[in-house]
Amino acid sequence: MEFFKNIFKRYRDGEASAQEKQLVDKWYDVSGGFTKPSWITDHWIKREKRKAWQQLTGSLNFSPSRKSNTGKGLLIPIVWKSVAAILVLGACFTTWKWVSPIAADTSIYDDMQSYQAGVGVRKKFALPDGSNVWLNNGSSMHLSAGAFVNDDKREIWLDDGEAYFEVAKDENRPFVVYSNSIATEVLGTSFNINAYNKLAQTKVTVISGKVRLMHGNEILDTLSRNMSLVYDSVSGKHQVTKSGMPINNVAWWNGYFVLEGADFQELKLRMLLRYGVELKTGNPKIIKASFTATFQGQVPCSQVLDAICAIYQTTYKTYDDKLIIIQ
Repeated sequence: MEFFKNIFKRYRDGEASAQEKQLVDKWYDVSGGFTKPSWITDHWIKREKRKAWQQLTGSLNFSPSRKSNTGKGLLIPIVWKSVAAILVLGACFTTWKWVSPIAADTSIYDDMQSYQAGVGVRKKFALPDGSNVWLNNGSSMHLSAGAFVNDDKREIWLDDGEAYFEVAKDENRPFVVYSNSIATEVLGTSFNINAYNKLAQTKVTVISGKVRLMHGNEILDTLSRNMSLVYDSVSGKHQVTKSGMPINNVAWWNGYFVLEGADFQELKLRMLLRYGVELKTGNPKIIKASFTATFQGQVPCSQVLDAICAIYQTTYKTYDDKLIIIQ
């Protein structure tokens, strides 16, 4: 650290040798050599630049002065550009390692607005552009109020869970939702995103209009009405399907409890978020099963369990109203 400290101090003060200047200048030039993934926004870069600069200046004990003693330019812009290069390299690495843009982007903005729906709760929110969003049980998202209204894109981060969007049309400002490693971009449409962090798959279903799905800089597909895309974060593969009744997949925002090809892990998660109960089983038929069902209205937990056990000819026991073991 002392080595770098001395180089930067000499560069700032205009006392660096030709070789040291070349080293710092090359570091500066690196910032233009990489293509960043689409989910790394300008706001994310600015936030990370700010953090990295504070850490760097704190470590090197720099004064807040922006000018060198010789007046031969500014050190801070050069270091900030260098920090940007590091961020782009880091972003490429985290994309390769399947790190979620949500995790990288949490709490970016000073004017960040958070939207949440707790366990057993569904909520509808009106967004600043006139769009509407419904959040399913245990779901959360955030946006920057200022950026959402003023920037050339309307960007939202679905931090966890499931959300149904009815997007106000604006041909000049695309509406982008980042969920896990997927970016969903539209101009005006209605669609559903199922992206619970505890599940390996992200599913996007289009009810009306068109959406484009991206993974990093790769276009996965463009979906239109009645189409769904499922992306598996483990395999990196995706599948597109077409359904005659896609509205069944998103009936949850009208109060239904919906299971659509859910495995036991998803069933466990949805029961926990809907009813606050923990499911366990050692039954191989239940563990390997795929659950598809739609329950109307405020269906009690017992009715869901009765239906599942009737299909698989088994029973369940409840302990302390929180733990349920399927036999």
